[in-house]
Amino acid sequence: MCSTMSAKSSATTRWPTPPPEDFDYESKVWGEQELSLDPTTLGALRLRYCLEALQGVRGTVLELGCGAGSFLRALRSHRPDLAVVGLDLSARALVHARARGASRVVRGDVARLPFVDRSVDAVVFFDVLEHVSHPDVLLAEAARVLRSGGRLHGFVPCEGSLYTLHGLASRLGYSPKERYAGHIQRLTPGSLTSLLRRAALRPTGRRWSGHYFTQLIDLGYFSFLAARGRNVEGTLEAVAAREGGARGRLLGGALKAVAALGYGESLLLRNIPAAGVHVTAVR
Repeated sequence: MCSTMSAKSSATTRWPTPPPEDFDYESKVWGEQELSLDPTTLGALRLRYCLEALQGVRGTVLELGCGAGSFLRALRSHRPDLAVVGLDLSARALVHARARGASRVVRGDVARLPFVDRSVDAVVFFDVLEHVSHPDVLLAEAARVLRSGGRLHGFVPCEGSLYTLHGLASRLGYSPKERYAGHIQRLTPGSLTSLLRRAALRPTGRRWSGHYFTQLIDLGYFSFLAARGRNVEGTLEAVAAREGGARGRLLGGALKAVAALGYGESLLLRNIPAAGVHVTAVR
């Protein structure tokens, strides 16, 4: 653990308990892929907006739900001046993270962060809030560990909004991401803003991504998993890398094309509400 952030003593640390939802977070590993600002990389826009949100931040950054550490590695590469620490519920994901060089990771529950009050300068998370039973508790914990004036930045799917394909599908009783991605919350921009304010986090900016093309691809992919009847163990990028050969190159090329088209669409339409919001707030 880095010296700039103190963990609670073992006598008071509350270690994670299994989530009440059915999704098995040991069955699938997120965050294996390498991230960059290259528009053909899935997650490039999230990294770009995160780096912009962290401008001027010094000290310690805590990532909630770090998985196998793709954002940890990217932040360490682009901001070597920061002390970056990751937390995740999945023991399997953290094994992958450590194997890829992430030494500052800890297993823990986002609803009971094992860190003392006001011990970090920024908290970041990507695709986490929709997975937890009580997003208000996660945000309250994030506010607790943030120093006064500390910054929070996250990417949050707004799949409760009727202008999204997943929002419309869920009204018809079809929610493949609940089973195959663990999305148990269907948030909206309004509900997210209310959650932030109740946690004493003041929203300072937001941009959107996941517009029309991206939503079609996303719903199509999870519909494929539903028809298939089983999940994949990691990200598609990791699957392509492990596959190798012509099939791996074909899948990798398709992912690059999807990433580039989604990046361009979302950058162009960043001020128009979409399936996901990149939100920044201050404590």
